Amino acid sequence: MLFEQIQSLYNQQLYDDVKTLASLALTHCEHNPEQSGIMIRYQILCLQAEAYYHCGQYRQAEACFQSAIQMKKIIKGKGKGQNLDSPTEVEMKYHLHECYIYLKQTKEAVHTLESISAKHRSCKVNLALATLYQKTGGNDRSAVTAYKEVLRENPLSISAIKGLLALGVKSQEVEMLVRSPLPSSTNLEWLNLWIKGHGHLAVKEFSPAASTLSGLDIRPLLYNNVELLASIGEAQFMNGEYSLAMTTLKRVRHLDRMYVPKMDLFAYLLYREHCSDELETLALNLLGVTETSPEPWIALGYYNLQGKLGAAGRLHRVSYFAQKALEIDSRNVDGMLLKGMALMEAKEPKKSLQALMEFREAIRLAPYRFEAHSCLVDAYMACDRMRDAVTAASEVCKNMPSARTYTLCAVVLSKDTATIEKAKSCLEKAIKLDPTYLDAVYTLVGILRTQQQYDAAISLLEEQINLNPTSRLHQLLAEFLRRKKDHQAAFDHFAIALRLDPSNSKATSGMMEVEKQGSIATDRTPDDDSSDNEEQFRSTSHPSRSTQATTFEFDASGSEGELDMPSDGIVFS
Repeated sequence: MLFEQIQSLYNQQLYDDVKTLASLALTHCEHNPEQSGIMIRYQILCLQAEAYYHCGQYRQAEACFQSAIQMKKIIKGKGKGQNLDSPTEVEMKYHLHECYIYLKQTKEAVHTLESISAKHRSCKVNLALATLYQKTGGNDRSAVTAYKEVLRENPLSISAIKGLLALGVKSQEVEMLVRSPLPSSTNLEWLNLWIKGHGHLAVKEFSPAASTLSGLDIRPLLYNNVELLASIGEAQFMNGEYSLAMTTLKRVRHLDRMYVPKMDLFAYLLYREHCSDELETLALNLLGVTETSPEPWIALGYYNLQGKLGAAGRLHRVSYFAQKALEIDSRNVDGMLLKGMALMEAKEPKKSLQALMEFREAIRLAPYRFEAHSCLVDAYMACDRMRDAVTAASEVCKNMPSARTYTLCAVVLSKDTATIEKAKSCLEKAIKLDPTYLDAVYTLVGILRTQQQYDAAISLLEEQINLNPTSRLHQLLAEFLRRKKDHQAAFDHFAIALRLDPSNSKATSGMMEVEKQGSIATDRTPDDDSSDNEEQFRSTSHPSRSTQATTFEFDASGSEGELDMPSDGIVFS
């Protein structure tokens, strides 16, 4: 009779009442064993464990589940377990594994699921086991087997498809596993491209991933699907196409403000573009959606990293938010990078060493993340460990040859006059790999300016303007033409720069100087022009801001200053 009442409470989801009544009932059963058999006690204990589980009291639930499993073994030993009903042993072990996950006891979670015999493993058990194998590493073959079992039963399990692709299974094989169980009449014309695109994404082929998935963002296929757009934005971000990624992830936000995945990447993009108001809105909105995902805390961290609080209080808050993200997901790379940035900004030797550890761990977990490599290089430079910085930059160039990695290497090499020619060589390789990568262009132009190679700089800028005319390129070309005393051409390019970007203050002041120089005769050489404006040529070798890179400064007399990295909140000097 008592068990039936507890069962009724459980069925009505009155879990607090179940916990209390089950406790009373179990005590009564212990004192009166002759009135209630072991099977009744077992069933009450199961319901009590489930009630604790549903109330989020995972430690108590884990203890009750363990007791129930042990009692089940005793019952089986006595040959009385044939008619045991709910919950089944499989369901109990699955919920026990979830308790271990919440308690961050991953090994115990794996062992619990492995204790379920293969023939009794349900689809969700196989999926959970495969996910744990993949997360812990070292058992990829078993993970692949478990994912395939999921697809045999549920061929459109997106988690299983992504899991297999991430484990290196070819997209063609995954497509066959998905297609085989489905009726031939199933119309999923988008599926092939979706699997192919995510296959590229899984093996870190970001450019073809973005291109393939973008082919689905059309009518009548998957236009404006937030899941698809988030994947496209991720591929663009990882490929260094920050402007495209910003546009794509903004579409995600516009379509669904409750969408959380990949918003940590969007927060970073807002941070590097100094979009404080939008970043604050994003962080608060994400926090209102969930507090159990890393993304809201990372967004809050970036917002505070560029905040107006005092340095000590601001950095403390950033570290706190980064740690919150890491407590939720200890392998979260963006949380590690954020924490390392905050530690480096403190400019304390002990914290700098901790930051280096965070950056190294981020690289270990995600060697494909350019931002992690760039942070490590910048940290070495800030600690005056130039040899380590050169080694780290050279290593990333070797393993991830691209325009931005060569630019990163050039930034380090340009710090030493003995290796300035090697820096130029790296930048030339960067421009050859991607002629539209303007950060390499700006950095090379800066080096040419310090070496007074004005004709070479003018030639380079003219080539770039033919490829991709921008306000800044016209402004820089005008600066060099002004140094060459070609005032009319300089004036024309300043005018074009202002037409492309009316807010370009350097072009405005430059035009005024040209007008003045054009009307006053002077015998000064270009280097004696005391009215030359200070110009900085930056490269985004560091992930934090678009203006991050080598700085070539000029003093009031027009002579070149020291080659240096700027400090704007992420580059540490």
